Amino acid sequence: MARVPTVQPSVKIIGNTSIGAGTIIKTSEFKTKCLELIGEVAESAEEIVITKNGRPFLRLAPCRERSRHPFGRNRYKIRIRGDIVSPMPAEWFEDDPTVDRQ
Repeated sequence: MARVPTVQPSVKIIGNTSIGAGTIIKTSEFKTKCLELIGEVAESAEEIVITKNGRPFLRLAPCRERSRHPFGRNRYKIRIRGDIVSPMPAEWFEDDPTVDRQ
């Protein structure tokens, strides 16, 4: 008796067709089309689930790029020591001609 994998409605099993969202593919098919599938995953940003004996075995997914947003980038690298809210001491500005000393 052959095992039939259970498939969710949003998932499609492919043979010789193109990749769609939530694709499931057999290990043997992945071996023959490995480089082609890797290229398609990188372009489409959709993952592929590779099955072995009808069971999910491996997930091929694109790497997510890091956020280029500057806020939060150094969240765990910078430490604040001391009080950063109170005004600066007057002796810091003694030699600065741009500071009004009135």
